[in-house]
Amino acid sequence: MTTDFAHFFELSLDLLATLDRHGRFLDLNPAWADATGHSREALIGANITDFSHPEELHDIAETMGRVTTGTPISNYETRFRCKDGSYKWFSWTASFHDGDDLAYVVARDVSTYHAAMEERDRAIEESHRIQGELERRQERQQEALTAMSTPIIEVWDDVVTLPVVGIIDSTRAGEMKEALLQAVSRRNARIAIVDMTGVEVVDTATADHIVRLMQGVKLLGAQGIITGIQPQVAQIMVSLGVEIGGGVITLRSLREALRYSLRVLGYRIVAAGA
Repeated sequence: MTTDFAHFFELSLDLLATLDRHGRFLDLNPAWADATGHSREALIGANITDFSHPEELHDIAETMGRVTTGTPISNYETRFRCKDGSYKWFSWTASFHDGDDLAYVVARDVSTYHAAMEERDRAIEESHRIQGELERRQERQQEALTAMSTPIIEVWDDVVTLPVVGIIDSTRAGEMKEALLQAVSRRNARIAIVDMTGVEVVDTATADHIVRLMQGVKLLGAQGIITGIQPQVAQIMVSLGVEIGGGVITLRSLREALRYSLRVLGYRIVAAGA
């Protein structure tokens, strides 16, 4: 059976092209028109650098030079100018064939991926800004709380946090409960976070203290959140049959608890300058 590869060329959703050793388009499949808005006639004979982003012009010229000397490229990403003047991110794979003196090129539109990564970076930057603001607020309070054996930190309006580090005995558990419940009542806190990131081992008594502490928070009308339970602690609590109880939320980290608290309190996170 003879295969007519021209059909694959015409039907491919990837952008297929052949270029001469100078980087000029010689042939292209229809996918180029759909992706860039340029007609086949407008692209044929034009140099690939004519459509390159100014910031990448020198680099792509060097890269095509390497291709024509026998060095193939794979997943090489640059921006390509469309007919409307916008740029799309293309991922290029290319190889030069001496037999017919052509560079065979496959390009794929990865603009959606780049847009998603940029959006993610903006969200991370904004989360870092809010986290930095929260951390600065904590730092301003830290000096006054250093001497306290059970520091209660007001991380935001209506949000208090009790960081737990080390082993919890009966005496310390009582102090923790009294300090946190007083803080919730005195400040009319709506959310009380107990951060167990610094706890590596628990026993039945320790787990029971935490559960009772959360029950007290709930009786005061506040939302209890437990964060930072380590994997080994979770395994121990499961093996001991300890149940956190309804109404108490568990999250992986203090950062997640702070984000959750901001949403509950009605704060909306927006990008700077929006």
